[in-house]
Amino acid sequence: MEYSHSASACAHARRAAPQLLGMCDRTGILYKIDLTTGAAFPRWAIADGDGDEAKPFKGEWATVKGDKLWVGSPGVKWFDASGTTVLHRNPEWVKHMDSRGHIVNHDWGLVYAALRRSAGATSKGFLWHEAVHWDELNQLWVFLPRRWSEGRPDSRHVLDPAPNPRYDETRGANFLLLASEDFSNITMRRLGPLEPEWGFTSVRKVLGTTDTYVALKVREVKGEPMQSKLAVFDLQGRFLLDPPFASVPGANVKFEGVEFIGIPSMHRYIRGQGSDPSVSMAECKRRLKEHMADEASTSLLRPARVEMSAHVIAE
Repeated sequence: MEYSHSASACAHARRAAPQLLGMCDRTGILYKIDLTTGAAFPRWAIADGDGDEAKPFKGEWATVKGDKLWVGSPGVKWFDASGTTVLHRNPEWVKHMDSRGHIVNHDWGLVYAALRRSAGATSKGFLWHEAVHWDELNQLWVFLPRRWSEGRPDSRHVLDPAPNPRYDETRGANFLLLASEDFSNITMRRLGPLEPEWGFTSVRKVLGTTDTYVALKVREVKGEPMQSKLAVFDLQGRFLLDPPFASVPGANVKFEGVEFIGIPSMHRYIRGQGSDPSVSMAECKRRLKEHMADEASTSLLRPARVEMSAHVIAE
């Protein structure tokens, strides 16, 4: 299934309960996506900041944690045109939603500040987030920032404190940030070489594995065709493909989301969190037994032998 659009940006698709959901980063609307036709149906309208803002929520990432859907903005302060005065901190708020659509707003200002420090950015710098995933098995938050600024003077911008369209095209990042559930411990690793014109837009764990991930990386430079590529890696920052990146087909298309559809989320059975609606409980348990590691193994699950389908969401 491929979901494409023009003006509206369906930034990410994540599975919450039995639905595949897509989020528009301009209107704040969360859509249900039909897996057969690819049609999108509005389900919720989300407000910016603490939930009492007239402006729509700029949703850039989403992940399922337990039985809640978590959605977030880029995680930056919003500056005026001069780049020196903070107008608001709305993009530092995240939301979680239950299966009935009840929304709780969380101020993640301190969380995003800790992530910035772990990447070596000063208080005047930023990390721009679009690729975030909660790893239930390893109890880790996984972040692949798309852009970053250290926040120190450079030749392009005196203070360089904020996202700026003039320079964002060359602020790509290559950080792999792993955080404990409460963010008390954050590990920073590098994922591949720094490519200033490329940035990560989505990350998703490969189901049936302990620490194998797939991520999308895009190049978006004004006046030039957009490009997208895909990488498979582990939490040590090691690439598992040779060459490390594979081009994603599509001329002048930016892909912003990846999701695994139609296969069981096996570790959810281990933690008693329900099933994938496309696979019966009996079949999921049968497959789970097939993939359980030997008693002598340190891995919980062997790599899945069933065919898996990864889908990308295009802007």
